[in-house]
Amino acid sequence: MMSLDEVEHVGAVLGSPREGAAEDFFGAIAASGTLPPGIDVEEAAAAVSCALFARLDLEQARLVLDALPPAVVARIGPCPIHSGAAGEPFGAPDLFRRVAEHLEVAPEAVEPMAAAVMRALRAQLPPHANRVVEGQLPRALRDVWRGGARR
Repeated sequence: MMSLDEVEHVGAVLGSPREGAAEDFFGAIAASGTLPPGIDVEEAAAAVSCALFARLDLEQARLVLDALPPAVVARIGPCPIHSGAAGEPFGAPDLFRRVAEHLEVAPEAVEPMAAAVMRALRAQLPPHANRVVEGQLPRALRDVWRGGARR
């Protein structure tokens, strides 16, 4: 299994799809140690992805879903919208709240997990799809997407 840094590097170079991408994606999230008790890696990836894609408009969400390896999409589900309309202008606190409500966990348990999922997603996407996502995120979420701390 690859580390999150290795997945990020390989994804950025090769784009997707590629052999073993789903195993690397889900393995990196699991290895991050950020999953709340009782939440499996596929549940976490689906909840964070759906909430994140709700921040994008439908065309942008479709571009990202199409750029992800098919095995990843099959396991997280093709949910571009969760808890609302596409292209909603919400920030990091709302994204974390949505994920916490979806998974029925405490909001403070969500941020590290969401960051691990976003970093794994970013690592699987080719540069253009990454720029599309980054361009639609407010600063705090953009920092999380890039793997940094929220401000």
